[in-house]
Amino acid sequence: MRGRLSIGRALVILVAVSMGCASTVSAASEARQQRVMLEQKHKFGAPTGTFVLYGLTEGLVDLDSGTFTLAAAEQPYVVRHGQRIAVYVAAETLAGRRGTLSIRWRVEFVGAGLGATVGTGSWSVLRGTGRYAGLTGGGRLAAVVMTPRGFTSAQLEGLITSPALRAASG
Repeated sequence: MRGRLSIGRALVILVAVSMGCASTVSAASEARQQRVMLEQKHKFGAPTGTFVLYGLTEGLVDLDSGTFTLAAAEQPYVVRHGQRIAVYVAAETLAGRRGTLSIRWRVEFVGAGLGATVGTGSWSVLRGTGRYAGLTGGGRLAAVVMTPRGFTSAQLEGLITSPALRAASG
């Protein structure tokens, strides 16, 4: 009977230790990436606008703002379940106080009535300078175009990795 209690205790200790190791590995994986959010707005059809970049978790990116330039190209439209979808791809360069960040994105827009168009898509980092040099990553985006009012608003969220974060976790 005494041997069984020891085995039971050993199993409890083994489970506790393995759970601690798993949470440490998980925390190390999360530490390598930083969650970020980019909000931007511009006049419909204009090649420039303004942005605010937020670091949502601890890391290299913190609050920054500035202007961006945009080069977008419409791709052939697609029809899904009877709904016409306008597809755009773009390259964009953000110039902030902490450096420049070039990204690319792809978004699919659908009409939402009363001149509004909504879109969702994905984005990725191409390159950066200053504080943003060496960043990699990307994420998802949502955008609203209010044609009658003439403005576009977009929110991009995702995960980035910097050389400093890679070195610290390696």
